[in-house]
Amino acid sequence: MSMKYVLGVVALIMLLLPGCSENPLSGRVKELEQRVDTLETSVEEHRQELLQRLNSMEVTPQNAEEIADIREILQKPQMTATDIAQLEARIAELEGISVDWGTVNAKLNRSVYAVFWGLPLPNGEYKVGFLGTAFAVDDTRLLTAAHIVDALIECDEELEAFNEKFGTNLYSDWLVVRNKTTRLYYKYTYYFIGGYRTHSGWDPDNLESPDVGYLKISEGRIYYKAALASDSDVYRLKEGQRIATLGFPGELQNGGWAGISPVSNRDEIPPLIATFKDGTISALRPPSPLATVSSRSTYIVQYNFDMTGGTSGSPVYDTSGKVIAVNNCKYPYTDLDFGIRVDKANELLSGAAKQVPQPCGEKQHVIEILEGRDIRTLKWCEPSEVLENLE
Repeated sequence: MSMKYVLGVVALIMLLLPGCSENPLSGRVKELEQRVDTLETSVEEHRQELLQRLNSMEVTPQNAEEIADIREILQKPQMTATDIAQLEARIAELEGISVDWGTVNAKLNRSVYAVFWGLPLPNGEYKVGFLGTAFAVDDTRLLTAAHIVDALIECDEELEAFNEKFGTNLYSDWLVVRNKTTRLYYKYTYYFIGGYRTHSGWDPDNLESPDVGYLKISEGRIYYKAALASDSDVYRLKEGQRIATLGFPGELQNGGWAGISPVSNRDEIPPLIATFKDGTISALRPPSPLATVSSRSTYIVQYNFDMTGGTSGSPVYDTSGKVIAVNNCKYPYTDLDFGIRVDKANELLSGAAKQVPQPCGEKQHVIEILEGRDIRTLKWCEPSEVLENLE
């Protein structure tokens, strides 16, 4: 017998009793009915999420019987929150034993991009500075960290100051290049950026503010996208949950960003290959020690894999391949690493884009320089280094 049925009977009895037509308890019954509706919806959403996690597992002789048993229980028409919690613990245990990250990564490999600031020079050279990581989430947009967007803007401001000082007319490009790219093909392995936006709550002076932004390509369509976890998914994240990431450590790119020493020979940069790391969630934190701890406020995800400069903006994902956070930073003077939970990115994606100022040059000229070129032949640099050399 369901709780809603019991509450309905109670409400009917109250109406039939003399003097109960305006009984104050009737309002309480309605409130309880609403709570039951909310609880049943939450249980159903959680059940569907557990089924998805179960379906994403590789079935082996060792886990087949347990998976079949859990699936059978999940198909029962009525389940309580306690039933769901018990099944989630069993599924988490299975994931810890049987997760095949190779299969999960195959879904995400081609959605991850390196972010560059590019500068065409009058002598025909094209120099690029590596700034961080991004990942595609729909046909035209890539999520990244807000401080990566700020870095691109800062590079443009430096170039503008250079042009004013020396009377030059140089222009820059923002571009993204897909993971595992060797040769550059426009609107397939690389794209120019034509728009951007950062979260309205982002504060560069506060590392615990929502450090998420997106880059919008100027032309073309992105074919491979990462799936984002829903808000209800991330509200149920737990300490100890298995997660992983794919990003571009600065040590393996040009290395000039975030104070990392450059590699010895920039003409021998390897192809773009993102680095995989896995671990677990260490803690779920609110943005301030004084903030109320709740499922909605704890949007800072702390994890136990070590991140380095260049991996800012990379996706942090669960065993089903859904992105649960955007890599944010290593806390100063510590070995602690953090990401911004993806519900903050969902807030960002629902808004309109701010447009990047149009460059004074022609994109077609740059496309002709890059098209079909081996990315390892590009001249790598720190963005500020280009301007210093030109002086």
